[in-house]
Amino acid sequence: MLAIYGFIDDLLKKTQTISIDKRRKLSGAQVITTLIISAKYFYGNRHTPCLPYCT
Repeated sequence: MLAIYGFIDDLLKKTQTISIDKRRKLSGAQVITTLIISAKYFYGNRHTPCLPYCT
């Protein structure tokens, strides 16, 4: 999971230079990693792995 996050974070840093919303709590890499992990391990339920971050 950490390798996936690191890869996506590096990719987004190289391709995306501006932040879309200053109020967001999660980075783009965290959102994409959560979606990939939820699709693989939680049968597409994206709310289960996001619970610790959504409070």
